Amino acid sequence: MLRGGAPVEDVGAFIDASRGENEYRGIELGYRHGDSPVICHEDAPEPVWTPHAYTPTTWPGGRPPSVLLDGGRSIYDRFAASFTLVDFAGDGRATPLLEAAAAQGVPLRHTVVADARARRVWERDLVLLRPDHHVAWRANTAPPDPAAVVRRVRGAA
Repeated sequence: MLRGGAPVEDVGAFIDASRGENEYRGIELGYRHGDSPVICHEDAPEPVWTPHAYTPTTWPGGRPPSVLLDGGRSIYDRFAASFTLVDFAGDGRATPLLEAAAAQGVPLRHTVVADARARRVWERDLVLLRPDHHVAWRANTAPPDPAAVVRRVRGAA
């Protein structure tokens, strides 16, 4: 018997039927920190999540989609070990967030990505990633209060 009273045979049958955890793309690729106090939550309905299927999304709290950029390099190669602001617009709308991070001493890499296909998959023009490369915030324009966003994602809100 295993913890919880499940016979070992039942666990083995489950593994045989499901072919193991590695078949759960939703768990491996789509995990989200839904209740995290260091992400900026959205008012819109959260995308559907299932353990068996992965739907690429930059929903806050989740891992961003891995895409190959023009030239064949992964977008993940553009991420820093600190915070990263992925900017698909490249027109200055990221400036207020960059200035707020600098004012609070938060290391933030700004990476402009000129790739229309990647932008479609990433869903927003500006996507702020935490050091663990989960999405902290996203939008198509600068936030109304960039300093508040930075305080929240660094855990000072």
